[in-house]
Amino acid sequence: MSTSDACLRAVAAAEQTHDLIDDLGGALLDLDARRLDEVVHELQPLQEQLERGTAACRVEVRRPGSPTSSGRLPSALPTPSSPRTSPAG
Repeated sequence: MSTSDACLRAVAAAEQTHDLIDDLGGALLDLDARRLDEVVHELQPLQEQLERGTAACRVEVRRPGSPTSSGRLPSALPTPSSPRTSPAG
């Protein structure tokens, strides 16, 4: 399996986002407005990096004895402007 650099950048941005969301929770508990503002400003470029990275992400999978298969990540990843919806049930 091979993954494009765009995918790796998207994964790195997702990890940074995860860490910042942890910081966000701590700032909320501490009622630390300054840190909340910092976290929001740090998250904004990561959102753009995730969007670009996932849009350009290519993954190639090779199985022994079968042709190469490649694909892209789904383009319908949730973003703040497109809220997640839960399946009806």
